[in-house]
Amino acid sequence: MLKFKTILADPLVLVIILATLLRIALPLSALAVTGQSSVFSTADTPSYLLPAQFLLKHGSFSAGMSPEIVRTPGYPVFLMAGIVFNQPTAIPLILQITLSCLTVYLVYLITLKIFLSRPAALAASLLYAGEPQSVLYSAKLMTETLFAFLLAGLLYLLILYLTRPRLRFLLAAAATGTALAYVRPIGYYLPFLIALFIGINSHIRHRFWSVFFPPLLLFLLLSYGLLLPWQVRNSRQAGYSGFSAIADCNLYFHTMPAIMAHQPGREYTEIKAQMKVQSYEDFCRAQSELPGDSQGAALRQMKRQALFAISRDIPFFTWLHVKGMLRTLIGPGATEFIKLFNLKKYLPGKMDDQLGMLAPLSRIIYVLVKNPVFTALAVFLDLVLALYLFLSIYPSIKRKIHAQGPVLLLLTVTLYFIILSGGFVGQSRLRHPIMPIICIFAGYGLHLFWTQKNWYETPAAI
Repeated sequence: MLKFKTILADPLVLVIILATLLRIALPLSALAVTGQSSVFSTADTPSYLLPAQFLLKHGSFSAGMSPEIVRTPGYPVFLMAGIVFNQPTAIPLILQITLSCLTVYLVYLITLKIFLSRPAALAASLLYAGEPQSVLYSAKLMTETLFAFLLAGLLYLLILYLTRPRLRFLLAAAATGTALAYVRPIGYYLPFLIALFIGINSHIRHRFWSVFFPPLLLFLLLSYGLLLPWQVRNSRQAGYSGFSAIADCNLYFHTMPAIMAHQPGREYTEIKAQMKVQSYEDFCRAQSELPGDSQGAALRQMKRQALFAISRDIPFFTWLHVKGMLRTLIGPGATEFIKLFNLKKYLPGKMDDQLGMLAPLSRIIYVLVKNPVFTALAVFLDLVLALYLFLSIYPSIKRKIHAQGPVLLLLTVTLYFIILSGGFVGQSRLRHPIMPIICIFAGYGLHLFWTQKNWYETPAAI
């Protein structure tokens, strides 16, 4: 009993217990209100469940007659445990709650490693424990929670390598980074960026190329050596040489109509209605009776059409991309909270929500006034986000943070995800992977703000 009380006296244990309770309470509340397990799914969930089911039943990764080349196998494999035990919702949610709580612990470890301050590390873990998006997406059958856990694990391994260069840390990071890309293809270019960063950081520290280059080369070979088989599979089965077709689909089905709608007299909805194939699901149905390699040929043609449309209005495309980055960074994410409780009557119309990137300010104000519940929740979530963002930059405002290797690594990775998450598809959900990083800096900022003292702690020498 005494040992149990000692464990409970540890603030970190209390933070993790709080994180667990929040992540259990939200789905249980949603289930009590709606009585439907379907609220834990989104429009994208079937595109992960179907390949998992086909993989179990037929041994092939597909969602029908054609091989699946948009979704990568990471998250569908994760969902297979639930399918095997006939609990396709409950088991993945339990696993996601566990991973989300482990991410809280990783946030603590990373903060402690960088700033050498347990109060700052506890503050960072507490902030992540109650961070709205992190709580929400642990209750959604989506890639976010698994992806955030793997990214936090990758960053921790890289920081270990930067502080104490050992090949085992770098090889473990390569394996984790590969898993990251298989869960969401946005992680595909991250190993190259990491190798470039470590190389530049090592060069600045006047380390010899013969010392740091061979491990980095091994890191790249292992990372892309594990990713290459999937590209070979896509090429052989579908005639598509890329790792995933998600970026091409986003260009054709979303960005191209948005660019074309910028022309005088054109409307986004009108352009979408005139498209014979309006979504990837339509594309799959159209291709299901054709030879496998026709997918690749069709996707290449779609990509050429999208790039041609973009080339005709590059300034607007640039503006759209920057606006999408801002939407990713500061979007409130109220829609998914409301959907979780099946209160769709409080949501703006689907087109109003989708056209937030294109609509004039007057239209946006009209929609917000017409939907007061949505607006109130969005304002609340944005105020919480503003607090997190303020705390994350507070150390810089007070000049209490050094441009050391781990800090620059976190900033580089944050910038990577913000830039790649821009464009017409930019949304608050895409901010989820960098919330652990924001909480790391915010935790240190909260510690500084609370103590109001000079920086008496020395960060790890890098």
